[in-house]
Amino acid sequence: MRERTVRRRELLALLDMDEDFLHLLEREEIIQIASEGIYSEEEVDSARLARTLMKELDVNLEGVEVILHMRKNMIEMQRHFKDLLQELSRRLRNHAVDFQ
Repeated sequence: MRERTVRRRELLALLDMDEDFLHLLEREEIIQIASEGIYSEEEVDSARLARTLMKELDVNLEGVEVILHMRKNMIEMQRHFKDLLQELSRRLRNHAVDFQ
């Protein structure tokens, strides 16, 4: 399944964000452009969270980077754990069939 993407203008409107703030996020590599002026859904989420942290919670840029890095690691761990549970479930089902 193809991931949803958003164009630059859509991102700015969606997040009620100005160009300068978006440039800051790009320059500091908090978000990356998938291709010319197009952002992935993950980057949109990162931009939304960065905006909330900085504008509403007064977190500095370094803090945003740490929080987003930790968030990314947690999401990856959740995916890995889900994969492990699926594999364990598959093995248990196969093992139960062997005993029947």
